[in-house]
Amino acid sequence: MARVKIEHALVTRVFDSKGFWCETKFKTRNGDEVTEKWTVWTKDTPAEGDIVTLDGLLSIKMERFENDQGEEIKYARGHVNQPQITKEPSGAEAVAQVWNSEPMFDDEAPF
Repeated sequence: MARVKIEHALVTRVFDSKGFWCETKFKTRNGDEVTEKWTVWTKDTPAEGDIVTLDGLLSIKMERFENDQGEEIKYARGHVNQPQITKEPSGAEAVAQVWNSEPMFDDEAPF
């Protein structure tokens, strides 16, 4: 089975102690925005709205739904099993990691 690493994914829905949906967005060369949607199966679910990075076993399943016009839409959804999940810092926590709050002095500074 193949492994997949998904970075900076937004948790959009949490299932009761079974897993969650997350999505990533990126722009293609021609400027179109693409959204990848993933189903992650785990008992250790993050909160809805969290940003996570995960690594796990990949499987692809064909799914379908009927749109408002009555047309059947088929698509492939990525499923991740046995994930290793890392919650990414957000808000003030993220800023604190990037900007060191202690002043830094250097004897060779030109000012």
